[in-house]
Amino acid sequence: MNLLKVTPKDTGAIIPTRILQQTAFWAKFKNNTGWYPAPFDIFESDPGRPGYWIHQGDILILLRELQSGGVIAYAPYGPEIVPEQEHQGAWLEELSEALREYLPEACFVIRFDLNWPSFWTGQPATDQPWYDLPDTPIQEMRMNFGTKNWNLRKSPTNILPSNTVILPLEKDPAVMLGKMKPKTRYNIRLSQRKKISIRLSGEQDLDKWYYLYNQTHYCPLKLA
Repeated sequence: MNLLKVTPKDTGAIIPTRILQQTAFWAKFKNNTGWYPAPFDIFESDPGRPGYWIHQGDILILLRELQSGGVIAYAPYGPEIVPEQEHQGAWLEELSEALREYLPEACFVIRFDLNWPSFWTGQPATDQPWYDLPDTPIQEMRMNFGTKNWNLRKSPTNILPSNTVILPLEKDPAVMLGKMKPKTRYNIRLSQRKKISIRLSGEQDLDKWYYLYNQTHYCPLKLA
């Protein structure tokens, strides 16, 4: 018995959210850059009322055709729904199967850049805090717990930022620097030597921002 189902909808009906990559604005923006937006409502079956479905939210899927003729489906920071941790793999698998019905026949993969807390957040390794992720096979094993087909794979590269760091600003700067990795300390001190400054601005400085963006951005992954 399926516990999840999805139904397509218009981009104008996307539920407002603080996650930019799951908004109607993002759907329209990406539509102008070669991606086809495909939003869906997500429903879970009501355990107390067989045959009834509870609306849980939505997800924006972006589709792109490759030169080979294949199609990829991409969910940037979606879905916003966060299942219970022990069921996340099975839930994601069932969502993928529900989406399959509405995706092009040539679609061979769905990529999720999940905005969920990591399984290893705050977990210790031996007697010291664990600040790194385990090897890829271990990550895949954990995500596939409870799945039927064991088809969830860890991507070799990241597109969107995958980590969030909470930095308590009330501490002394020297203490904070001392706890950072050497490369981070080096970059901070390099920016000080280069007299880098940060300030709030608006549309009047958009040309300056775009100039800096062109100087510093780097995208190692080409999808088409």
